[in-house]
Amino acid sequence: MMYVGVDITRGGWVFCLTDGRRVFFELSSTFRPHPFPTLVDVPIGLPKDKERKCDAIARKILSKRASTVFPVPCRDAVYQRNYERALRVNRKIQGKGFSRQFWNLVTKVREVDRLLRRKREYIETVKESHPEICFLFLKKGPLPSKHTVDGVRVRLEILERYLKNSREKILKFHEVTKVPIHDLIDACVLAISQTFKLRSIPEEPEYDEYGLPMCIFYPVVEKPRYD
Repeated sequence: MMYVGVDITRGGWVFCLTDGRRVFFELSSTFRPHPFPTLVDVPIGLPKDKERKCDAIARKILSKRASTVFPVPCRDAVYQRNYERALRVNRKIQGKGFSRQFWNLVTKVREVDRLLRRKREYIETVKESHPEICFLFLKKGPLPSKHTVDGVRVRLEILERYLKNSREKILKFHEVTKVPIHDLIDACVLAISQTFKLRSIPEEPEYDEYGLPMCIFYPVVEKPRYD
């Protein structure tokens, strides 16, 4: 069985595929679903008015790293034509604004949202996750920022623990493609996480008005794969 982890990167998406022994990377300008279980670091399910429960819980779990979970604006705001209009709409509906960082990713959010509403068969295989949540459970503790040298080192060590040669593959693909290392690391941890049993935050998912689940999946790790 192959497992796929997907992260947003410059110019599109980076895909990591693994069967628990081998690892491969692919780049695409569009989100192309594979016929395998997939975890993607993008919101699936957009709220009509209130904040998504999964985001609030994830921020509490991550504690000092809570800022890595962007609050998701309401659906009407996500589909506005510019950030200023989206802010006005969200302040009217949710009573608050949202970050420019989220807006910079909004075309990718729309891309996945439209795909899952159009081709509902993918709802069973394409699920939302968050790399920082996955790393937290794989390491069983907090990590330094992925934008630091120490943060990259620690994450590569964790990935190597569960998937031999992942560090080598990541560094080589980065060297050839110049895809940021932290994007490759994030895609890889989402793929590896699926080699474990998954649970969701919250355990009983909420659903948006189109029936898309609003929950974040993470791995249940009982013991290291390798000594």
